[in-house]
Amino acid sequence: MSALRDAIQAELSAQLGRAHADFRVWQDKSAIALGTLWENQIMQGINQSVFFVPIVTPRTLRSQHCAFEFRSFLAREAELGRDDLVFPILYIPVPELEDERLWRDDPVLKIVGKRQYLDWERFRHRDLGEPEVRAKVIQFCRNISNALRKPWVAPEERQQRVEADVRQKAEEEQRRKTAEIEAERLAQEERQPREAEAARRTEEEERRKKVELEARDRAVEDVDQVRARLRLLEPQQKWQLPKPAILVAAAIAVVLVGAVGVWFAMRPNSNSEQVSVAANAPPAPAALPAAPAIQPSPEAKAKVADVAPTAAPPAAAPAAPPAPAPDEVAWTLLQDTSDAAALKRFVAQFPDSPRRRDAETRIAALAAWQTAWNLVKDSKDLEQLRRFVEKFPDSAERADAEQMIASLSAPPTAPAPNPTIATPPDPHELTRSLQFELMRVGCFKGTVNGQFDDDTKTAWHRFIKMTSISMSDDASSDAVNAVRGINKRVCPLVCPRGQHAEGEACVADEPPPPKRAAAKPARAVSAPAAPEPAREAPGPPPAMIGITHGGVGIGIGISDIRLKRDVILLALRDNGIVLYSFRYFWSDQVYVGVMAQQVATIVPEAVVMEPNGFLAVNYDRLGLKMQTLEEWQARHGVASPSDTAAP
Repeated sequence: MSALRDAIQAELSAQLGRAHADFRVWQDKSAIALGTLWENQIMQGINQSVFFVPIVTPRTLRSQHCAFEFRSFLAREAELGRDDLVFPILYIPVPELEDERLWRDDPVLKIVGKRQYLDWERFRHRDLGEPEVRAKVIQFCRNISNALRKPWVAPEERQQRVEADVRQKAEEEQRRKTAEIEAERLAQEERQPREAEAARRTEEEERRKKVELEARDRAVEDVDQVRARLRLLEPQQKWQLPKPAILVAAAIAVVLVGAVGVWFAMRPNSNSEQVSVAANAPPAPAALPAAPAIQPSPEAKAKVADVAPTAAPPAAAPAAPPAPAPDEVAWTLLQDTSDAAALKRFVAQFPDSPRRRDAETRIAALAAWQTAWNLVKDSKDLEQLRRFVEKFPDSAERADAEQMIASLSAPPTAPAPNPTIATPPDPHELTRSLQFELMRVGCFKGTVNGQFDDDTKTAWHRFIKMTSISMSDDASSDAVNAVRGINKRVCPLVCPRGQHAEGEACVADEPPPPKRAAAKPARAVSAPAAPEPAREAPGPPPAMIGITHGGVGIGIGISDIRLKRDVILLALRDNGIVLYSFRYFWSDQVYVGVMAQQVATIVPEAVVMEPNGFLAVNYDRLGLKMQTLEEWQARHGVASPSDTAAP
């Protein structure tokens, strides 16, 4: 067996490229010295081993010491995280290995039976130098070396990995729980405004219904008043006496006529004046008994006495004022309303009313303050709410805005649970405020949505560049205060080609003046030409700063398209910068350069705004310099100007 061990060690050393000093096959009988504790020596040897070659014989299987070695290395193999480091050699036949029922019940035989083992029975009496035996040893060692070359992890490293996995899982679990708690908190915070908004809308709806009911009640009362006034204007019906009173009055009239006739017949002639006086005098008492048959009864006399005072024509009543027009009555009810739908119905019902313009103005005002309210109703910015109240003092939402201002301005009623931890501002509200302020100064044209998106970042960068301030690249209270401190437009109004800004609008440019033909001076042929008067060399316009034509950089120059005319595209550079030929309005010299508005879309850091409100370009940033058209043509040629060369 020792010779077999030496042959295996020699072959493995050769296959693994290891020397005898750092590779040794440990055999218990030869390695354990006399007088030492063999169990400790075996455990020490196993703890340093990476593979195990048990020599299986009937005596080995019955030995408690061999069983101890088997179990110890199996524990070592499990510690290494492997299951392919045991290579049994059947040195002497064991009958129990032929019967699976027997070896599965034996703990030691089970280890050998479950693994592929080398049958050495027919080689154990042969010389190890024989070719066949040598080939068998080589094949056996190749199996061991292949197993040892497989990637594996040391127990310490594997333990560290296990602990790291446990820690990672614990941290992930903690993060998950924290995220759930935070999500629940955010959901609660989101629900609270929605619930408050729902309560506010419910209250507003109830208030609106109450106002509508009151308006309807007032309308009914006003209609009743109008009807009462109309009744006053109706013609008064003549008073009619009752039928019995008419009969009594007729009888009395007949009696009086008869009495007057008798009196005229019996009196002597007299002048007309006396007759007139007698006719107007009351009847004499003696004439009354002349007709006793038709004397009215006491009841009739009472009725005549009751009716007679009313029989006289009534005095003329004072003229009632004219009734108001229906549209005036309706406008009286609606002039202070906040219901745009009611005002629209008024316009549709009375299209020719003189109050139509007032109603349309009221509708536009309601739409304006409703739009402004939609922008600030979810905001927690006191400044925005105060501006809303100042700009729309008659708005129906003024009370809500003032209530929000009061609630935001009120000091906290109870101390914070942890005074050492400051509540951070709401990023959504900060971004909304920043978008609102950037829109006010002309730098932001997107939607006020509370998201720090690309449009908002671009607007913020433009503001920083235009104001030359140093701020962080995020939404913060300092950023909002920085924009809020400016009360004028910061970012210029950029208009498309062919237009220019006037105030807050883009208007079309005026057509360029007609080109003037340059007069060519006449040249003398026979006589020497007189020296031409010195002409001013084409130079930069007054709006350019630091321009030179001797190859030095042009520096910063006014390149605003609003100051140029006769613009023609010449070339396109690789970086997207376009070269143009142009004239300034105050000069006929043709230059070659760039347009500040186009450069601002590609290299915005090269564009600045001068105090006069026009844009300037730092040509050094672009690696360019301005030239006249003649210089540019001389350098690049007219037919095929290079689109990559500097102008």
